[in-house]
Amino acid sequence: MGNRGEAIGQYILLACFAALLIVGGVRHDSNAQSPPETPKIESPTQQPKQSGGPEQRGTEAVPLVVKAISGYETDAEKNEAAKERKDHANNERNLTDYTGWLAAFTLLLVIVAAAQVGLFVWQLLLIRDAQGEAKKATELVAKQVDELIKQTKIQREEFLSSHRPKIKIRYIAFPAPSYNAIPVAEIRAANVGESDAKILELGVDIFTYIPTEPEKTVFDARPESMSEEVIVMPGKEAAIGIKAKRGVYSSEEVSKIQRKELQLRIVGIITYTDSTGIQRSSSFSRIYDPDIRRFRRVDENDQYAEWDYED
Repeated sequence: MGNRGEAIGQYILLACFAALLIVGGVRHDSNAQSPPETPKIESPTQQPKQSGGPEQRGTEAVPLVVKAISGYETDAEKNEAAKERKDHANNERNLTDYTGWLAAFTLLLVIVAAAQVGLFVWQLLLIRDAQGEAKKATELVAKQVDELIKQTKIQREEFLSSHRPKIKIRYIAFPAPSYNAIPVAEIRAANVGESDAKILELGVDIFTYIPTEPEKTVFDARPESMSEEVIVMPGKEAAIGIKAKRGVYSSEEVSKIQRKELQLRIVGIITYTDSTGIQRSSSFSRIYDPDIRRFRRVDENDQYAEWDYED
């Protein structure tokens, strides 16, 4: 602000200098007066020429006389002229005084105007600086608000992550396969999370798999809406009955399953939501083991291992 104040001061000084030049010019013009009147000089009257003799004007006999007379014939005219000159001088003096006062007043107006212009410029500079500071403050506040929103979002996600439900398949109850019967099973879905889980959809299928002919494998595990509402509280589990979408197995197929020439598999996916409406899912992949007569988790290198995950 020091450079701006110095510039404003220089501007005011220039305005004052210009006003002084104006006043000086006006006073110079007012002091110029017309030259005073000079008295009229009347030439001497011509003497009548004397006839018959030499010119005697300028001799002792007829001396040359020059008579200077004023331009006024009477004392009244002379007094009137003197009064006019005095009045004229008074008028000139009054006009000079008036012109001086007018110049002084004009100078005062110039100074005031210059001061107002300087003040206005100074106020503009202050307003511009204030706007710049306000803009910076606004940007800082917006940045802080954005940071606060990010932190709040992170904290919310951390809270939901630590207080969310989590559905996990504990085991699948399945009787020994028999021919001329549709395979059925019961899924035990446990909630190992911290809040209630509402199961929305279930997609599951029980199918056979030929290790030597994997391309012949067909199953349908598309999710379908639950026929009734299932809510699993934390630490609890739900028993959900399922059945194969294919028909019954023949006695030959059952024998191959017992000899592990034909694998009996199950894949499925469960979709559920938490209390905030966030949708999650857990899927599973199991293979039937005739030795223990139950479904077990597949190996990590298994063809259907990617189905075994928890959201």
